[in-house]
Amino acid sequence: MSPPPGIIQALVKAFPEGVQRADQDGWLPLHCACFYSAPPAAVEALVRADPKAASKRDDDGRLPLHYACLKGAPEPVVNQLLGAHVKGALAKDNDGRMPLHHACSKAAPDGVIETLVRLGPKAAQSKDNNGRLPLHLACKKGISKHALKDVLLNVYARGAAAKDDQEKLPVHHACQSGACSPAAILALLDAHPESIHARTAFGLTPHDEACQPKQGVNMDPIIEVLDRFKAEQERLGTTNLGGVEVARVRELENRVVELTNRADVLQYALGDVVHFAAALRADLVGKKGDCRAEVIKFCDNLMGLDVNGNMNRQQHRM
Repeated sequence: MSPPPGIIQALVKAFPEGVQRADQDGWLPLHCACFYSAPPAAVEALVRADPKAASKRDDDGRLPLHYACLKGAPEPVVNQLLGAHVKGALAKDNDGRMPLHHACSKAAPDGVIETLVRLGPKAAQSKDNNGRLPLHLACKKGISKHALKDVLLNVYARGAAAKDDQEKLPVHHACQSGACSPAAILALLDAHPESIHARTAFGLTPHDEACQPKQGVNMDPIIEVLDRFKAEQERLGTTNLGGVEVARVRELENRVVELTNRADVLQYALGDVVHFAAALRADLVGKKGDCRAEVIKFCDNLMGLDVNGNMNRQQHRM
């Protein structure tokens, strides 16, 4: 239990230096207050006594803000800590997690997530040491459609396509836990339609995850969303594939016509070369000269190129 704010204020007044004293784990009183979910008034008293305490890390690299988010602190507490140290919104602890990761892992109120993203939008793109975005953690614990679509995906839409170290997409976590609403899962699918077929390192699709037994969770509405989305994607995929095939056939047909025309041009040109060689050879026969034999031989070679000389020539003249 957390002591009443009045006691905290009395202790701070009696021993002001105490707010700067760290324990064996590097915790200041402000870390303790945030970890044990002290009321906003108690946190405010400690921050007011030593604003710099909000920027101090413990042995795990965590700020008081990390613990506040880890323990699901209300929005006023988070605002007080950010007001004293706004850069804390992008501070990573030793697990590679920012306050937004912890807030999402504890299904924090939408207002807390909105504030953290507004002050540190890059946090939505940051992966922890397990390769997980805040979005992965939010889907695992549960998140409203508004926080998911209008906040996290709004600032980093590619997060829906990000895989963690188990090759899981956010939608895999959502379907595995059953903590998200069907509307939130549909928002994930809309952001990354290919995820409906994506498999984890264990070979499971989102549908497979949803079908795993879960105590006390009715997965039927989620499974229905997945089935409808998959059917629609297959329908669109077939239509698109047909369109691609038709376009490809037409492209190949046009290419054949083009190559045929070029072949005709080359064929006619070859007929002209053969005709010229025959005329030149006839002109050289009977004449004297040092290179006459070589030129005649060259003409013979050119004339040998035309296997259908008479026909080509005749066609070219028509």
